[in-house]
Amino acid sequence: MMQRKKKAVDERIVREVNKIYRVAYYLFNIGLCMDLFLKGYSGHIPTGFEAFRYIGFEAIVLIGVNLIVLVMLCRKGLMDDETRYAESDHFPWKHYLMESLVAGAAIGLLACIVRAIGDGQLAGGPLAYVFLFVSMVLCMVIFVLLFAYISYRVAKHRRTRLYGDQEER
Repeated sequence: MMQRKKKAVDERIVREVNKIYRVAYYLFNIGLCMDLFLKGYSGHIPTGFEAFRYIGFEAIVLIGVNLIVLVMLCRKGLMDDETRYAESDHFPWKHYLMESLVAGAAIGLLACIVRAIGDGQLAGGPLAYVFLFVSMVLCMVIFVLLFAYISYRVAKHRRTRLYGDQEER
């Protein structure tokens, strides 16, 4: 049997990532407790919280916590717990292009299916669905690549500044 090589683990990065995930865990649990509290008042929704009956507070908590974790990781010069995002020499264009194409195709296909089911017929004809699908893919490619590149530049800048501060000491 082939043995896998173990990755070199930077304990400082692992410690930073674990701190961020711990904060995310607490935020997520607080948000879910608030959701349970609001659902306990299903007959009487407090003033100002009527929209949560339709949106779903759990979805807002999930998206909010993920965005907070992403910002915290980016501020530390990381992008996830396995890669040193800011320590790469160049931006991985091919990886993020493929990732955004797959995400755009999945969202575009889902949007077409939801529209077809909601309308019950091919409203606007097949050309409308092709336009919807292509526009979703293009928007995802543009925004994912733009967001990933900006976060790469910010992470690289912060990592360089962090290493510069450590060398001065």
